[in-house]
Amino acid sequence: MKAKNSVDDQQGMFTDLQSARKESRSVDIVVLEDLLHQMFREWKAELNQTSASSSLQAVSRVVFIGYLPANEISKKFA
Repeated sequence: MKAKNSVDDQQGMFTDLQSARKESRSVDIVVLEDLLHQMFREWKAELNQTSASSSLQAVSRVVFIGYLPANEISKKFA
């Protein structure tokens, strides 16, 4: 849900930026561009954290599976 809100916010700001450009509102353009860049940086950082966390979980699952006897692995994932 947070990602959807973030995308909605970015779309709204982008629309505002387009209007500001059409109307030559240079101060609004600078502010909106800075806000969008900041949002993209934060979003990228969130995605990188999620990706690192997912990778760690995948590795821990592989390590965990390595310690299970073969018959237990098939039961666990059946």
